[in-house]
Amino acid sequence: MVLTATDPFEYESPEHEVKNMFHATVATVSQYFHVKVFNIDLKEKFTKNNFITISNYFESKGILEINETSSVLEAAPKQMIEVPNCITRNANASPKICDIQKGTSGTVFYGVFTLHKVRCENTEHKL
Repeated sequence: MVLTATDPFEYESPEHEVKNMFHATVATVSQYFHVKVFNIDLKEKFTKNNFITISNYFESKGILEINETSSVLEAAPKQMIEVPNCITRNANASPKICDIQKGTSGTVFYGVFTLHKVRCENTEHKL
């Protein structure tokens, strides 16, 4: 089941081309996944509470990536599932600051964040 999907946005590909993509969050009966969709023609399938089946996707660091070779189809009525509220709640929750501080370099965090105050510290060390 599709939980959320962003509007398409531009990014620069490794080939230095400007392309479009969008992010989504989908869930099964037991877990949720963050999704990068590189085929914006699939945007109509990624509407909230829509049931879909995804095949030929790539998984990288726990994030599903959907490209031109992937298949996304509307689920048949018998394929529809009941996503538990706890899965939906966890998928929509922003990570806590302590979780971000524990994260290693390169860790991806999804959520909504608000910057309240910027504090600059002098990082020069006296020798």
